[in-house]
Amino acid sequence: MAYRLEQLGVRFVFNDRAIGYHYVARSFDSWMATPYAYGRNDVIFTYQKGQDWLLPTVLQEYEERQALVRILTRLCLDRPRLSRISITAINWIARWAASLHLSNLPRIAYSGIFNLRYYQGVADELNGRPHFYQAVKQANSDETA
Repeated sequence: MAYRLEQLGVRFVFNDRAIGYHYVARSFDSWMATPYAYGRNDVIFTYQKGQDWLLPTVLQEYEERQALVRILTRLCLDRPRLSRISITAINWIARWAASLHLSNLPRIAYSGIFNLRYYQGVADELNGRPHFYQAVKQANSDETA
């Protein structure tokens, strides 16, 4: 809807004091499907919906992600078994940390899973790992040119 509103000339303004709450009950598998769909959709929106800026921005921002997110992504893209093992282990760590009331560790762990699933969606829509990393390289060389 936001893309259609923008095409109609609606202007969006960022308000850093705005607070939004989103309460939803879903399974872990359902939650993991969300960033994956976001990643695929960002590629689709770039090529099919005329959002030419979107994918280059996503790929440039990839290089700015935390090192652990980039390492996890590099290890797991196009490796479904390793990805499942990694996500299971990270989820276990997050649940363990939450049971000990270590508030930052679960947030960091779930952020890592979310980012991994997002980049898996991007990579799958780009036809796999080699195309993903070639696109990252291209986007970042375009930025410096």
